[in-house]
Amino acid sequence: MKKSVFILSIVLSSFASAAAEVKEFDSANISEVVVQNISGKVDVVSTDSVKTVVTATKNKFSENCTITIENNNKQLVVKIEKTGFFNSGDCDVDLELKIPKHANLDISNVSGSSNVKGDLGNLSLKLISGNLDAEGEFKKINGESVSGDVNMRGLTGGGKLQSVSGAINLTFAGSKINGDIDINTVSGSAILLLPKGSAIKTSLKSISGELSNEIGDSPEADFKISMRSVSGNLKVKPY
Repeated sequence: MKKSVFILSIVLSSFASAAAEVKEFDSANISEVVVQNISGKVDVVSTDSVKTVVTATKNKFSENCTITIENNNKQLVVKIEKTGFFNSGDCDVDLELKIPKHANLDISNVSGSSNVKGDLGNLSLKLISGNLDAEGEFKKINGESVSGDVNMRGLTGGGKLQSVSGAINLTFAGSKINGDIDINTVSGSAILLLPKGSAIKTSLKSISGELSNEIGDSPEADFKISMRSVSGNLKVKPY
């Protein structure tokens, strides 16, 4: 009997740890979304819906884990944290967000993958080992990564990115780009894709990596590209 109770408690505990928490907010009251995760996927989609929906699926959620989902002054915050002196226990949570179009998005993820789709404002990121894939339309990008790759398609403006070993792949939308782009890596490669005929002015420097600008420079161009690396390859290509 005791053995049966013990097994049942384990099963119930497993179901509890995988439980999903869902919250809804009025999209009209949200202009910025901040997501901070420790371990687990982050999936973000922009929509025209009047409701913003956040779904948090707790795959592993120890007693030292906390989750915050709240909207303060038009800033929606979704945060997974560890508490306690030793920060022990697993906090593995998958996050799915349906947010307003053109909202600014700030993502921090330690080890999970992040996927973003749709039309948004500025995208800020902080990655450790997880990759980020973004596709849609984005006004600007800023952030840093340790070993995670950053893949973005649909950038209409500039920004600043730093990476240690993660690759950076950016595809710009349209020949008219607002602002400048500044990229720095240690060993990670960086590739920028721009429409044919784009007017650019580049400065590419790498100690041991390959350098390539297949578009060519226009001295009077408004859009400036600065790329620096220790050993990573730096390339600018047309599409």
